[in-house]
Amino acid sequence: MLELHIGRLRFCFGFSFFLLLAVVCRWQAGTTLLLSFLAILLHEIGHLLAMLLTKIAVKSINFTAFGVHIVCSAVQFVPPLRLVVVYLAGPAVNLLLALLFLGNFQEGMAGYFGAVNLLLGLLHLLPAGSLDGACALREALSFLLPGRWVKPVAGLISLVVLLGLVPVLGGLAGKISPTAMLLWIYLLVATFREY
Repeated sequence: MLELHIGRLRFCFGFSFFLLLAVVCRWQAGTTLLLSFLAILLHEIGHLLAMLLTKIAVKSINFTAFGVHIVCSAVQFVPPLRLVVVYLAGPAVNLLLALLFLGNFQEGMAGYFGAVNLLLGLLHLLPAGSLDGACALREALSFLLPGRWVKPVAGLISLVVLLGLVPVLGGLAGKISPTAMLLWIYLLVATFREY
């Protein structure tokens, strides 16, 4: 693992991140790759800004093949509703960028950037696995329900949403693409692992 320290903030780059980067560079064109990484970076900056605005201490930012994860300091208690804001900040940034770019540019690289942000924002709003939507749902439920009910209710909501996606995915495309099906299976497995 490669570590970089800037002030008190620690950036950690796992081997899997560099492996994924090499594979994607081999298969994708340069501009689309850069725009995709820019969308992911802006998503994480949204989380980071929300953490700073809500005064949540950041311990490290970890880059892996499974995404970028911002780790907050374990010594600090954070009220659930503040965490909901932090979890939803990343998808909100992506959806605002999608609105901006898809509203003004339908084609070319700007249109691609808008589409990537739309997909990234909507994907992360899903209450599945450890995506932002699932984390926000659990925090909101912890504010509303007794502690022992949070995981079962969140798990049930996640499964209902994921099962409801099957006809939606099929209806949009006429058939479900193999990529969409693999993503759906991954989210379903991640949800079962989480709950």
